[in-house]
Formats: sequence, structure tokens, C-alpha cells
Amino acid sequence: IHISYLFISPATPAMSVIASARSVSTAASAQVHVEVSITIDPGYLCHCQDPPPAPQPDSPDRYLFVDGRPNAKAAVTLGSRILVSDRFALAAHEFWHRITGNLWAKFDEGYSGMLLDLTKEDGGSDADPTSAYEGPAGGGGTAVLRIAFWHRFKSVTHRILVDFRVMDRSGTFSVEVLKETMRREGHLVCCSICCSQEYQQASKLLHRVFAATAAGRGVVRTIDILNGTSGEVARAA
Repeated sequence: IHISYLFISPATPAMSVIASARSVSTAASAQVHVEVSITIDPGYLCHCQDPPPAPQPDSPDRYLFVDGRPNAKAAVTLGSRILVSDRFALAAHEFWHRITGNLWAKFDEGYSGMLLDLTKEDGGSDADPTSAYEGPAGGGGTAVLRIAFWHRFKSVTHRILVDFRVMDRSGTFSVEVLKETMRREGHLVCCSICCSQEYQQASKLLHRVFAATAAGRGVVRTIDILNGTSGEVARAA
């Protein structure tokens, strides 16, 4: 007896699997031997078309590090958005995009990050009058701060809250990642295996933990802020 079946996956309708079964029985032994072979059309592995993405706003020409604190001072603005100018926050922002390879730097909404909280451990004012753009800081001090970053992959959005400790060492900043809290929103709909593999690779990078690791500690120079992601954003603004 030779039987063939056609299976169509409800999750990925474009992918079909053909299974063939061959049954051989003998009257003497009353035993049945079944051979099954499965064939997947390779054309569906990477070449099927994914569902069209949901309409998204046009890609922005700049990605802003915005100040989302309720008491934010409008030192640098672009339209209705207040841009971050605090040197501690800029150092943390630059360090995060360095160690993550700019994976979180270009969110569809036009954000490269949003400052949510900043506290000076030495008792100084949160409204830091000296920014990295006004010349050498030289003020010393330590700050603990929280920045939100976003990343979107098709219909899935990841948001991460990152806590940093930043020490000003007169021209350089020692930055340490203290804590990361991530949340995922949306459900991934992939037609092709390649889409799923691409998301798995991105997800692995997105979920990499830096807190309490050597990679989560480093030094950022003032010139790094001026010439890096933060500097490009500020000059564009």
C-alpha cells in the first residue's frame, strides 16, 4: 500500500509538506512495516512573501535623544521636543549605542532614546547647567539615570529601560550599566522560515544582558559624545 498526504501548515499556509507512507504486511508474520518520507518544497523556505507590514510613518531623517522628564529644562529643543543636553545622560546614551552596535538607535518614531530620570549622587542639581556641547565639563560628580530605548521588528516592538551610573572624570566618563528591564509588545507573523530566523537572530542580540558584566562597563570621552550618535543628533537639531 502506498499513500501520500499533503499537509498545509495553518501558521504558514504558503509552506506545504508532502509525506509519503509505504506499508508492507506479510500474512505469515502479521507484522506491518511502515516507511515515511517527508519532502518540503525548498522554494518556500526563504522565497515566500511575508504579509505586508502594517502602515508605518515615513522613516525620519534624524533620531532624537529626547528628555521625557516632567521637570525637563528646554535648553535645546526641536519643535515641541526637548532634546537632552545633560553630559551624564549623553555619555550613557553614547555608551549604550556603542556596546549594542546601534541596534536601538533608530526607532520608527524618531527616537534614539528617552531620558526618564536622572539623580546626582553627590547632591547636585538634576538641572545640569553644563552640557557636553558647552566645552569641557570638569565638574566631576556621579549621576544615576534611566533611559528608555525602543526597537521594532515588523509587528513586534521591544522596549528596554536601562539604568546607568555615570562618573565625570574631567573630560572622560566612566559608564556602568546597572539594570535592564525589557518588555515586548505585539505578535510576530512570519510566512517564511527566513523571517523567523532573522527575528531569532535579532532577538538574541536584543536580549543580551550587559548589567554586571565587563561589557557593561566602559569609558566615554567628551569627543566621543560630540562625534558619535549624540553629537550627530545635536548638530542636526
